Amino acid sequence: MEACQKSRGNSCEHQHHDEANDDAIKAQDRLSHIRHKLIIMSGKGGVGKSSVATYLAIGLGRLGYRVGLLDVNFVGDVIHRSEELARNPLPKV
Repeated sequence: MEACQKSRGNSCEHQHHDEANDDAIKAQDRLSHIRHKLIIMSGKGGVGKSSVATYLAIGLGRLGYRVGLLDVNFVGDVIHRSEELARNPLPKV
């Protein structure tokens, strides 16, 4: 897949944008059938988010609820800021 120079808005005619949009529509349709969604999140890694989500799903399942678990890792802009800071250190005061 080639890099897209016009990735903002709908100005790009590349096939990968159509595929990504189709995937987003499918995901939205599937999620619309789920009545309750719980999000376990934190601004810090290594605090046990996956463990909490797992035990919560197991506990709700044992109570007779139908449960599913989706574990997703998002990379925020903190990484980009850290990389930028490493290239351009702040001046000493």
